[in-house]
Amino acid sequence: MLGGIEAAKIIVSRQFSIETVAQFGFCAMVTMTVQRYLPTVLLMGLLRPLFATVMHSENPRQRLDFLFSVVVKLNIFVLVPMIGVAFADGNDLISLASSGKILDRSGILASLLVYVAIQSIRTANNLVMVSIEDGVRTLFSLGTGTAAFLVCALSMEMGGTTGLIAILIGSDLISISIMRQRIRRSGQTVQFPLTAIGKLVASGIIGTVAAIGAYGMISSQWMLHPFAGPIIVGCIYLTCAWALKPFTANERNAINRLLPVPLFVW
Repeated sequence: MLGGIEAAKIIVSRQFSIETVAQFGFCAMVTMTVQRYLPTVLLMGLLRPLFATVMHSENPRQRLDFLFSVVVKLNIFVLVPMIGVAFADGNDLISLASSGKILDRSGILASLLVYVAIQSIRTANNLVMVSIEDGVRTLFSLGTGTAAFLVCALSMEMGGTTGLIAILIGSDLISISIMRQRIRRSGQTVQFPLTAIGKLVASGIIGTVAAIGAYGMISSQWMLHPFAGPIIVGCIYLTCAWALKPFTANERNAINRLLPVPLFVW
């Protein structure tokens, strides 16, 4: 794709130093690995037929809203703690994974994960566009976002890799806004689950702040020191999310039906 992380890697190699290219490339590789295992990607073979046939169901509006909400929430549910870990413990984990060759680049990793979160929302809107059978507007929205990214990125002289990632995020937001406008014009009422996303983000912030506070009190000589951040963020995040219940009972039941053991309690 012309406007994704792969394109950003090419632009970084064109405009920045070899050291920056290596650092960005490593963080991009980690991010793309995470992206491959998002629920949307793993379940795409199941999700696309569900969205494609939703207009033939008994209550298409309610069904479409339900599917959209589940897809968005699941992706954000997975990504929020990863972003928190990148902020709280990203530098140590990157250093460990790269054998000390790459240092102090947690900001790039966290920013790329935020971009993946925005991209997952765009993918959910793409699936809604499949339901209303508007492939032309889907291509138009993606083309507009890609063009905006390429024009801004190729003309960028300042801002560094952070500015480039901001352009990536901005281009996806343009695509999302065009698709949302078309969905509204089609008469569908697909609501963005803002309250639930707020609960997930709040849980992630609490876990991240707790990890940053506790991380300084843990000896750097401890063998598991680099993994303290992920453990703290994960435990507190899952506990807070369990208490806040961002998923409805129907959504939890639908997710548990896909699992071998019904363990999804959030």
